[in-house]
Amino acid sequence: MELETELRIVRIERQRLAERAERFQSEHEKAGLMHSEKVEKLEGEMRNAFEQESQTYAERIRGLKAELRIAEMARQGLVERVAKFQSEYERAKEMHSERVKQLEDDMSNTTAERDAIRESFEKSKARVEELEYRLETERLRGADMHPFREFSLDELTASTNDFHNNCKVKQLQPNGYGCVYVGKITPVEVRRLDGGNSMSRNQHRRLTRELVDLLKSLQHPHLQILLGVCYGGNCLVYEHLANGNVKDWVSSASGSQRGFLPWYIRLRIMAQVANALSFLHSIQSLRGGPIIHRAIKPENIYVDNNFLAKITDLDVALLALPRTEADAAQGMFMFPGPDVRYMAPELFRSQSEVFTEQTDIYAFGITILEILTGNFTNALEIMEGAVEDVATFRSTLDQSAGSWDVDLAMEAAQVGLRCASLKKHHRPSMTGEGAILPVLEEIAHNVDLADSIEDIGRMS
Repeated sequence: MELETELRIVRIERQRLAERAERFQSEHEKAGLMHSEKVEKLEGEMRNAFEQESQTYAERIRGLKAELRIAEMARQGLVERVAKFQSEYERAKEMHSERVKQLEDDMSNTTAERDAIRESFEKSKARVEELEYRLETERLRGADMHPFREFSLDELTASTNDFHNNCKVKQLQPNGYGCVYVGKITPVEVRRLDGGNSMSRNQHRRLTRELVDLLKSLQHPHLQILLGVCYGGNCLVYEHLANGNVKDWVSSASGSQRGFLPWYIRLRIMAQVANALSFLHSIQSLRGGPIIHRAIKPENIYVDNNFLAKITDLDVALLALPRTEADAAQGMFMFPGPDVRYMAPELFRSQSEVFTEQTDIYAFGITILEILTGNFTNALEIMEGAVEDVATFRSTLDQSAGSWDVDLAMEAAQVGLRCASLKKHHRPSMTGEGAILPVLEEIAHNVDLADSIEDIGRMS
């Protein structure tokens, strides 16, 4: 029984094991099936992912190939553009070289033409000056319509309406030296000389005869022309310069009525006055020594109808005695009494000082500065502080004269300041190295050359 029971238990246990094995086998098969399905699914997913990745990579490869083709095309375009640019650069460089060479040739030709124009201008200028001087000399010698002659007192009396105040235009020196009249019948300037009570009529006539002989010998394009003399009336007869003096032209009061005096004419006037003053200083006076004008100032510089400068009042300078003699003679023809600002400082420091070339040069320096600035009160002080700065200097120039050539004006101002030095030994001479005349003539020459080039430019 026990064996049967155990056998039955074993059979039941075996049956249970068989069922468990069968169930395990079923679960295993089921798990294997699920695993196979999962593997198949994973394989499918992997195949799909691989196909998608492959397709993506293929598309990217195709895109990269397309981009590569585009880049290659762009590179080829750049190569072509670089080649084209290189070709254009080489062509432009060649054209530039040709243009530079052409410009150099043109510049060389222009320089040659300029030099030829300058040379031609120099020759023309020299010829014109020679002809002007010869013409003026001929006029002074009596070859024109107004030869030098002696006038009767009746002629001058009739011409000046018996020396009426209506004909008087100027008083020569406040001590009664004489008067200037303008003839109404014939346009001449009559200077009636009066020596005052300290000089007898015979002394005055003798001086006048000596004066006339010297005045007749002073032939220069920029000196007022002496036309004649009246010994009976102690009168000198000059050409009448109706165009007026430089001061009237420069000063605003008269200038507004007359017009304006352009800067280039002013620079020419400076050179012309320097030329005449140098000429006077080279001539011996009646008492020996050079002729000293003593009264160089804009008021005594007249211009003719062609705006050529003419220095006046020569007779006043020649009749004046040396300063020490004048003091001894108690005022007899002491000196022409120029305005104080034109008198050199040394004349105030010592009674023994006399008028010399250096005192004339000082007055001329002040005159230059006044013509530049249009200021007739303190031109020296104004200009001294202006020449250090171009902008200040430009504003100091007389604006009514037009658009100045500042460089030429600066050169003239430097000459004026040197002439107006307070120390006479520092003032330049008229001629020689570093002298006044060559500098002013060069300035005038540059003005004329600029005008000539402008004229040629307008004609071409």
